Formats: sequence, structure tokens, C-alpha cells
Amino acid sequence: MSTMINNSELYDALDLVGLGADLTVATLSTLEAVKGNRVAAARAEEMAGLIRERIGHFLGQKSFLTDADRTGIPVAAARTGDDPEGVVEGAVPLAAMIETAGDVAAYWRGIGYPEEVIAGTLVDLGRQVRKTMAVTGRFGFGQADWIEMIWRGGFAQLGRLQFEITRSELGRTTPGADGELSGDRVGGGPDADQADQEDAPERGPLVLSTHIAPIGSLGTDVVEESLGQARPFFREHFAGLADEDGAFDKAVCHSWLLDADLMARMPGSNMDLFSRRWTVWSRPVSDGSGIFFGFDRRFKDGERIGEILDELPCDTRLHRTMIDLWRDGGHVHNCSGWLTLPQ
Repeated sequence: MSTMINNSELYDALDLVGLGADLTVATLSTLEAVKGNRVAAARAEEMAGLIRERIGHFLGQKSFLTDADRTGIPVAAARTGDDPEGVVEGAVPLAAMIETAGDVAAYWRGIGYPEEVIAGTLVDLGRQVRKTMAVTGRFGFGQADWIEMIWRGGFAQLGRLQFEITRSELGRTTPGADGELSGDRVGGGPDADQADQEDAPERGPLVLSTHIAPIGSLGTDVVEESLGQARPFFREHFAGLADEDGAFDKAVCHSWLLDADLMARMPGSNMDLFSRRWTVWSRPVSDGSGIFFGFDRRFKDGERIGEILDELPCDTRLHRTMIDLWRDGGHVHNCSGWLTLPQ
């Protein structure tokens, strides 16, 4: 690891990525463990180099992370009775991504991102650490692949929603007589794994993949504000791509929150209104998505929903609705949908 570990720049970097305050001690312990492990330190430095090489090259990229990177390394401060070795999941990529956060910020600054957008986008790293803690009960970085994608640079948090530059053929929809794309809002596309559901990134027009961070309400006003910002923002800051025919005219969303079966049980809610914006082309069953994002449980718990229903909290309308859906024999679907962005 670089000498940043030993100087005040580190604390600035932690604040930059949302790892200050209550997460500082655990983060510093993890970074020291990486630094003190010869193999881990070398891999972190290699990984930092790979991240820097990829900044600004976001289309068609695949993650370079290995299973070993994701598994983690022992951290003395993380030892517990249940885990005497104190393995911290994703410790090495965490170290590399903290080290390169400034490089990502510099890239965005260089193409004109406002400072508030840079700050609002980078803090997703800390949000993902907190997600891992909520799911596992331990400090860790289980969503390293997600942050590695953000660090490539074709991404921005614009108000309530996040947007990622990608390509999509919008499923099996085809141009209608009026030139617009047609499709069945409630889906009906072939069931498939999520890995198969998204189009290859090198195919189709440039679109903005829309992501829903867990940062508050999906109220109509904040959603419309975000969607309204998206097309002009990306056309301005990625002008070289904006010349392509149809660039950023459409947004896509791959989310369980577009599931018509689930939202039909919450008519008129903000989530229901959000889901109705999208024309859905695929809706494979994914109870794992519902249990992971909705209840902070491991994705694999979706395979044994019937065994754990009594363990799930009923403290919100969404939680009660999901539990009722499962008790009635239904499933959560991870849907893919598109919409036309405001011009």
C-alpha cells in the first residue's frame, strides 16, 4: 500500500468515501492488516493500478476481482468468538478503492462534474460497507464489484437516483409504427438469471442504467427531478458519446421494485408509482433480491423463504407486503424495464 496509509490524506479519503465517524476505527484496522500482509499489500497495489488504468473506460468492462479478493483476510481487531480469525470480507479491494478515490474524483472534476455530485457519488462506498454490516453483522465490503464499476467513471448520483452509462437493446421490444418502443409493462419475458437478463454492454444504443440507492423516499417530486437531470447531465459531461444517435434518450432499470405483483399490493404508494414509469420486458423470479435489499439478509436466504418468514420484521408497509406475498405462495421478481428520459 502507498504511504497514504500513514498520513493525514487517509482521513480525507475516508471522509470522501463515507467511511468517517463510526467506521473510521474498523477501516483503519483493516487497512493496517492489508499493509502488514505481504501478499495482500501487493495485490492491493496491483488492484489500485488496474483501477487507475480503467478510469474513463467504462463500456464493455468486466470486473477484475477474483474470488480470493472478495473472500478477505484476517484482521486481528475483527476477531470474535464466532470468527477467531477475524476475516474481513473484501479487505483488499476496500484498501485499493480508498486509495484511488482521489483519482476518480480528479477524473470527474476534469470533465466538469460539480463538487456536490462528486461527493454524493463517492460516498456510496461507505454505504456498501454499511450494507455488508447490516447483512452479516460484521465490518466488511461485500459489494466490491459494484464500487469497482462506479470507480470506472461512467456513473453519477443525481439527487435521488444513480445513473450508469451502458448499452442496452431494451429486451425484446421492437419499434412500433410511431417509432416508439413497445412492450408489455407487466413483463412476460423469458425467466433467466440476472446475469443473462441484462444485454451485453457492447450491444444497443447508449442508455442510462438507473439505480435506486437506499437513501429515502421515492416521492414523485424527487424522482422526476433526478430523471430530469440525467439526460442533459450525461450529454454535457460525456460530449464525445452524446454525438452517437439516440445517446442517453432512454433509461433502463433492473430492480425488484419494478415487480408489478408486489406493487399491486401497495397501490398508490411511491414505490408503486415509481414502478409504473417503466415498461418491463423481463421479470425472472428473484426472492433473493427481495430478501437482500428489502430485509438485509443474505441473497441465498431467498432459497428458503418458507423457513424464515417468522424471523422477518413487520415494521414497515413494504415488509408486511412482502411477507404476505410470500405467505400467499408468491415470489419477488427482479424486473428489467425502460423509459424515455425527459428531453
